[in-house]
Amino acid sequence: MPINHNIVFVKNKLISIDTILPILIELKKDHGYYSDVVVFDKLAHKAINENIVIKDGIEYVGREIFITNGIQNKFFRRIYLIKNLFLIFIKSVFGANLLHFGALDQHPLKIFGILFKKNVYRFPGSGYNFQYPKYSKYHGNKPKNFKKVGDNCVMFGGTSDFCDDTKFSYNFVPPRSRKVWVDYIRERSNLYFNKLHGDIKLKNGFFVIATGPLLPTVRLPKLVDPINDCQRLFMETLNVLTRYSDKIPILIKPHPLTDIELLKKIIYKENNMFITYLHPSILSLYARVFIANQFSNILADAYTFGVDTIEYTNYNNNLLNITHGKSLEEQFVTYFINNDYSQLEMVVSNIVACEHKVSTYKGIFDNNSKLINKITRK
Repeated sequence: MPINHNIVFVKNKLISIDTILPILIELKKDHGYYSDVVVFDKLAHKAINENIVIKDGIEYVGREIFITNGIQNKFFRRIYLIKNLFLIFIKSVFGANLLHFGALDQHPLKIFGILFKKNVYRFPGSGYNFQYPKYSKYHGNKPKNFKKVGDNCVMFGGTSDFCDDTKFSYNFVPPRSRKVWVDYIRERSNLYFNKLHGDIKLKNGFFVIATGPLLPTVRLPKLVDPINDCQRLFMETLNVLTRYSDKIPILIKPHPLTDIELLKKIIYKENNMFITYLHPSILSLYARVFIANQFSNILADAYTFGVDTIEYTNYNNNLLNITHGKSLEEQFVTYFINNDYSQLEMVVSNIVACEHKVSTYKGIFDNNSKLINKITRK
């Protein structure tokens, strides 16, 4: 009889584990499935252990396996790597599901995808049916594509060519919109707020800003001025929000590439302003609005929870023309404001004038998911 076990190969960025974690929680809570989360990269391991929600979630569903354990000695690192890969192989022989985001499409892990293809499931790197990949040629990003191995492929919230040439495909609702995840987050939200932001008053809600990299060496090709626009737009956003910060806290969620020391210098004199690493789903429970200076995935989480979202940006002309003056992801953006400071002032003023209401989003309940049934062999 196959074991109730998942082996998850995550990418080096937190976005992949963030995408799959709600599904792993559902598999553990409702079906008793244990999950090993396999991490290869030291920075990814560090990021997981610095993110309290992700770390606790992994411990709830199973455990993290840092494949080399951070060992520096080349000989012992290889020994540890071979040992862990052998254990993964044994679990795969006994029927463990192999969940990945492209790792099994490439060597050396491709051998797992070929040998155990019936139990291999490929997932997209983000938890929503984002449209921005189709605009990549207009802002310089060219993602690499590899031939898929394994029989099963999953897409989220819509149709796309992501699962082309795959034996079985499953269209699954965005994982962070499902009831199991929303319940999990609500049950723990007070604990996390008290632990990390016990000095913040939640009565009037708060603003959330998703920063860009805020690094002078990073170019953002979507913008008119790829080097300087990010910091300028961020400062303009702060200038508007600080008018209300005596009553409404401002929480700043850094981008993984944000220069934290620079960010601290920018805000150190500001009142009622905080850097936060809380999960966007938790922030969405109490936020008035989420603001980003170019589209951020966390806007989709906020929008799903019924929170207003603002993309205050400065798209380059080619990109603005191809999107017809709208956001790359207009389905998740309440207000798209392209380099119009006066409009930003007006929109924020209108949001502040409205009575704050805590999100009542309960999530999508689906007890007959073909994907969940296939993974659990029902």
